[in-house]
Amino acid sequence: ISFDEIMLQRYILLCAQDVNGGLRDKPSKPRDFYHTCYNLSGLSVAQHASRPWLADDIANESGDDSCLNRIFGDVTVNIVGRTDPVLNIRVERVEVMLSQHF
Repeated sequence: ISFDEIMLQRYILLCAQDVNGGLRDKPSKPRDFYHTCYNLSGLSVAQHASRPWLADDIANESGDDSCLNRIFGDVTVNIVGRTDPVLNIRVERVEVMLSQHF
């Protein structure tokens, strides 16, 4: 997939967020559940698609964050979990589901 991961994160974090919570399609539109889910999925892909990582890697003692995609803003507050791009749920949940059912 060819896209600018920083620009997608910027749009989602600066334009799509509603001040009262939730996310929207564009600044002139109201927030809704569909676009909240859609935007969080896009944010996850922008942060994890090129170089997937585990959440524990952020807090490693060496401070090495070379395994991360470029993250817009403060990594400690702007990072979201990695989601499965097909099922759109956290990868940990997919792994549990697959281990129990297959």
